[in-house]
Amino acid sequence: MESIVATQEMWLVGKWIGDALKWAATEREVAFYQFNARTQITLWGPPTATLDDYAWKLWSGLLSDFYYPRWELFVSRLQQALIIKKPFDQGAFTTAVEALEYAWTIKTNPYPITPTGDAASIAQKNI
Repeated sequence: MESIVATQEMWLVGKWIGDALKWAATEREVAFYQFNARTQITLWGPPTATLDDYAWKLWSGLLSDFYYPRWELFVSRLQQALIIKKPFDQGAFTTAVEALEYAWTIKTNPYPITPTGDAASIAQKNI
């Protein structure tokens, strides 16, 4: 999916963040706009906000760096619960997810701002 969505400009998290950063005039604004651009499409508020996945997007960059780690964490915690034969600890999982998500919102790593690849070719290759 990451490869497919990377073929379209409208599905690039780098384009979204880059467009927000164009408005920044100072380094302080760069940090502020970057954080807000990331938060608006993920948490929509503080880590404990109740609007979970309110602005959920299947965008290149988000799939691999935001959603995939959440799924990895879920599967890992679920496997651990099965191995130790104890119920899945939803509270501990939620706390861990909140930390993981917030960590992404405060990062400043760049993402591509131009599409790469051809969706049809990628889809044909993966049949």
